[in-house]
Parts: sequence; C-alpha cells; structure tokens
Amino acid sequence: MRGALPALALVLGIAVTPVDAAGDGPQPRSGTIAVAAGVEVRHARWDPPAPPRATVVMLPGRTEPIEKYRAIAGDFLARGFVVFMLDWRGQGLSTRTPGTGQAQHVDDYADYQADLDAVLDRVVAPAGTPDGWLLFGHSMGGHVALRHLARGDPRVRAAVLSAPMTDIHVGDLPRPLAEGAAWTAARAGLARRYAPGQEDHDAAEPFAGNRLSGDERRWRAALDLWAKDPRLVVGGVTFGWLDATFRSIAALRAPGVPERIRQPVLMLIAPEDRIVVAASQRALAARMPDAEVVALDGSGHEPFFERDAIRDGAWAAVDRFLGRTRF
Repeated sequence: MRGALPALALVLGIAVTPVDAAGDGPQPRSGTIAVAAGVEVRHARWDPPAPPRATVVMLPGRTEPIEKYRAIAGDFLARGFVVFMLDWRGQGLSTRTPGTGQAQHVDDYADYQADLDAVLDRVVAPAGTPDGWLLFGHSMGGHVALRHLARGDPRVRAAVLSAPMTDIHVGDLPRPLAEGAAWTAARAGLARRYAPGQEDHDAAEPFAGNRLSGDERRWRAALDLWAKDPRLVVGGVTFGWLDATFRSIAALRAPGVPERIRQPVLMLIAPEDRIVVAASQRALAARMPDAEVVALDGSGHEPFFERDAIRDGAWAAVDRFLGRTRF
C-alpha cells in the first residue's frame, strides 16, 4: 500500500507523503469535552488538503492514544476522508480513574459508550463534514463500535473493525471461573486493583514473543510514544475492567443484538490472535445481516501495525469494502 498511496492521492488531487508507523503522519487539531462530572475526553481531527469526500471516526483499542494512529489517519486522508478520533477515558490524555495509577479501569462499558456518544453528538455532528460516517475501530474500540451499532445510529453508514474484541482469551483458567473471580473481586472492594497477571507497563519489554505485531520497527514506534510522553502510559487492567468487559461481551452476544446491526461491517481478523478470540468474531459476524470477514494469516493482534504484506492486505480489503459501500 505504500506504493499505491501516491497514485491514489494523485487521482484524488491530494498531496500526501506515505506514512506507516505509530507516531508518523500529520498532526491533528485536538481539544477536550466534558462527558461527566470530572471526566474530560480528548478528541482530534485531521483534514485533507482538498474538500473531504467522506468522514471516518477512529476508535482505538485499549491503551492506545491518538498519537499512535497518525499513520492510519494519513492513510485515510489519502483516500479523501476527514478523520476524527478520541482517547477513551482512562487512556491517552483523557481523564484517568483516580487512585488507579497506570491501571486501566472502567466500571461499565456504558462509560465508553458515553464517551463515543459525546464525541459523535458534540464534535462530529456539528462539524458539517460529509454525512454517512464510517466507524473504524480496533479491538476494544471495535467492541464499542459494535455495541453502538446495535443501539441504532442512522448517521453511521458502515464500519471497518480491526481484530474486534468479541471475546478475550483468559489463558488456562476455565471461563466461568475467570468471570466469577472478576465479578466477585469487583464487588469485594477490589474493583480498582490489578487483576492477576496485570501490572504497570514494562518499558524493557522484549519484542520477541509479543502478541501485537511481527514488525519490530512498528512495534517499537508505538512504545516510543510512551517513552517520549509518560502521560500516555497505560498498564494492565483492573478486576473492574475485566468484569465490565465480560458483561459487555455477554450483552453484545445476547439473542437479537448482533442481528440488529443493519450497516455493512468489515471484520479484519487474525486467525492466531492471542488477545481476542478469532472464532468468536466469525460467530458474531455470522449472526449479522451484512458482515464480511477477512482473515489476515500471520498477523498479530494489530494488523495495521504489522509487516508490509499483512498491512497492505488489510488496506486492500478496506479499499474493496469502501468501494462496495460507495464511500
């Protein structure tokens, strides 16, 4: 796709320098909005040089700040999109949960849905950009996108989801035991404590064996963002986050819920993903009226930060989908 971007930009009449690593790419305009008492959510906007032909709202995964997505924003700019994004509460430069340090915590996914509603209603909608928005969500962001679509939003025309969090791996622990432990701990005064195996960010984490990407340059570029700005650092998850995640996954998979998603959805999945469960993505997509699944063999959890062949394959699938949905 690096070779294809200049040609695409010429067709669209846009001058764009290809970028492909976390932290690369154009700087956005950013601001914050108050979502609830004591909760400020950061949002960002990138504008293409020429008048935009479409609008995309990017929803990051757990831990990921706006800065990490500048390369992907550049790819959408090359396609003529105006790009919006947010930092979920608890990560990036949005408000962190008091008393949790680096730990990522949320009481309920209704909080994340409130973050998204606020940005769509108070930032994107009044902006006057092209109607019929595209949602682009990765992992946890893909999960929140699916919950949003199931609630019904005619302003959204389609969605592209990268490794959406339709279920999570829990290791060797039986699933009912993992759910029960999180539920019990969250109600026993431990909601804001790290779940077992979770801890502060390890700046010396080795590339070998990581679950995110097989491209060391792109993997390190993402970590370098945290080294340059420690305010962006996020560690592991709390018992409360884990309990809220299990409950939200159950709500998404409940009878009649995925069936309510009428918009076309593209799911890009990594068959060997060790963070989210690929089989659950296929199962959920099979229940949706218009969902397409594209498997990216050899990909880690983050296909858009993978090796060129995988990343290019992901963008090729996105471009076909954009053509099918007339973006």
